[in-house]
Amino acid sequence: MSSAPAKRALALVWLLSCAANAQAQQAAVLPALRFNADPLGSGFYDQIRGAPQFQKLSREAAGSPIELRVYHTWRINRGSATATGLLAAATLGLLPQVSSGEHTIVYEVLVNGVPVTSYKYSRSLTHARNLWTEDKSYGMGKDGMEWAKSTVELFLREAAADARLTALSAEFDYYFGEPQPQAAPAAALTPSERASP
Repeated sequence: MSSAPAKRALALVWLLSCAANAQAQQAAVLPALRFNADPLGSGFYDQIRGAPQFQKLSREAAGSPIELRVYHTWRINRGSATATGLLAAATLGLLPQVSSGEHTIVYEVLVNGVPVTSYKYSRSLTHARNLWTEDKSYGMGKDGMEWAKSTVELFLREAAADARLTALSAEFDYYFGEPQPQAAPAAALTPSERASP
């Protein structure tokens, strides 16, 4: 028995598995998404759009039923914020106002307003600021802003492995994707081709 047919069969199996893997990776690319974010999250747009899965992300995709929503929430420790706020006001801003609390960055994927998946990243932060200056760090400080930017990589890594997003992409492709080529109708086959198994 010759090993050439076995090698050919093995090569054929390998080629088919490579083609299936490439098709699965292509299917993981999400369809056009609308990007919606608060002022902090809007700074993450370019970094998210650079990921292969979100290459069709757009701020102007107004008609898209699929939306990526990014926002920042926080729960401030009111006792310390009130006390330091009063001290800062009483000293006319000589003492800084200190606020601490739990900050959360949320990434949600929605279809027609219904959440498909959500990713939340939280951290407890303390931030001191002068009463007379504008706080451009959304109450998080410099370290908090660096942490917020680092959540984008965490989100992209988790989203790439999320089966719900892969299923969403596959379903969208099933209904709205490119039509697949079909086999030739039986009438186009010759009589000898119809007779052969």
